[in-house]
Amino acid sequence: MYDVHPRVAGPDADMLKAWQGLSTSALGHLTHEGYLAGLQPLHNDTHLCGPALTVEIDARDSRVLREALIMARAGDVLVIHDHDSARGLACWGELRALAGCVKKLAGVVVVGHVTDIAALRALPLPTFFIGVSALTIHASACRGALNRGLSINGTDVHPGDMMLGDDDGLFALTPERAVALLPAVVDKEASDARRRDALRQQWLND
Repeated sequence: MYDVHPRVAGPDADMLKAWQGLSTSALGHLTHEGYLAGLQPLHNDTHLCGPALTVEIDARDSRVLREALIMARAGDVLVIHDHDSARGLACWGELRALAGCVKKLAGVVVVGHVTDIAALRALPLPTFFIGVSALTIHASACRGALNRGLSINGTDVHPGDMMLGDDDGLFALTPERAVALLPAVVDKEASDARRRDALRQQWLND
């Protein structure tokens, strides 16, 4: 049996809408907590924002991802932690990504490897991952967990945390931290925009 826990409520729709379009680099000027190092975006000009639906797998079984896709709702970010990622076996590919598109996921975070990379790039699903492999997980046991807290390279990711990602990286924020940090990030973005405009104008006038 898989270890399946109930859904956890994340940030409300208004809070997620307020964070849409804000940059991880602005957030990274204000805090290092919650940053998920070592993950790269699949697409250029990528943007991801939504509540985390967490999944744990290992090299023995990745079939709990089917349960995750059934539970997922539009706007969720599927966060998959492969505890055996060092073995280089892919747990996510074209068919699961297509299912994610059907569910209208806001994105997928694979702390592990993906396959069918060309097909994944042709899909609009924002995706972060560690590496690419032609080797896939062959189920030899019934193992995995859904909606349980993760620890990824020392960073905690809880079900319902707000995931924010773009070309510069990926953060996980509890709903409470998302509320607390929002005004400072908005101010940082506005300050940077004013400074950018002034510098560009100076450059063009030289």
